[in-house]
Amino acid sequence: MPHASLVWHVDVYEGLLDGVVLTEVELPDENADLALPGWVGAEITGCSEYKKVSLLRMRQAALARRRAG
Repeated sequence: MPHASLVWHVDVYEGLLDGVVLTEVELPDENADLALPGWVGAEITGCSEYKKVSLLRMRQAALARRRAG
């Protein structure tokens, strides 16, 4: 998805991660200024809880709690 001369990649998950939407963008260099578009929530670069494996573990735990409760 193009925005401000950059191409944003939008991942819309289904299945176990249904409802999770993540975006990423490649910057020309690590010091480039980045203005987040209005449709982007929070900057999560470096937040380990948003890595795919962490999201899967959290979702599996939530489903297990629902089944047990």
